Amino acid sequence: MSTPNPNHEKFMRRAIEMSRRGSLEYSTGGVFGAVLVKDGKIVSEGMNRVVASHDPTWHAEMETIRLACITLQSFKLPGCTLYTSAEPCPMCMATCYWAGIEQVFYAATVEDAFEYGNFDDRPIYEQLALPKEQRSIIRGHVCRTRNQLYPDPRSQPQSWCRVGNHVASHRSLLNTDG
Repeated sequence: MSTPNPNHEKFMRRAIEMSRRGSLEYSTGGVFGAVLVKDGKIVSEGMNRVVASHDPTWHAEMETIRLACITLQSFKLPGCTLYTSAEPCPMCMATCYWAGIEQVFYAATVEDAFEYGNFDDRPIYEQLALPKEQRSIIRGHVCRTRNQLYPDPRSQPQSWCRVGNHVASHRSLLNTDG
């Protein structure tokens, strides 16, 4: 794990500047900005563009992580630190885990974002804390037959499917030989 950078304040100020630019100067979305740092240098920066792009996933953290992955030519970002103007939402935090980001620092808490900006992630946190069966979004697993998904057996991907308590590859489940 990387050591804390002595330039925390500089990087946090830049994240806050990105949030100001996105919300006040460009009007692209909410008051959220982020920068990603590796080896004491800013690799990428981003701002919220949800409104301008009509994309609920275009958060400042997501833009920053995407640009860092492109810049570093890797979907993993070891040794990197994310600075963001507000505590990351569950989607952005999950992306930090997927990318292997080692540290995340933020200025405003979830509670601050609600109190001062009327951004409320709390219902999402509440839903994720519930058992899957009690969540408001209906979920279901569908496993189709080979003929529906892959008329040509040579095009079948090697992927996995849960059938009852058994997990098997699609090829083994859909194999029509023998």
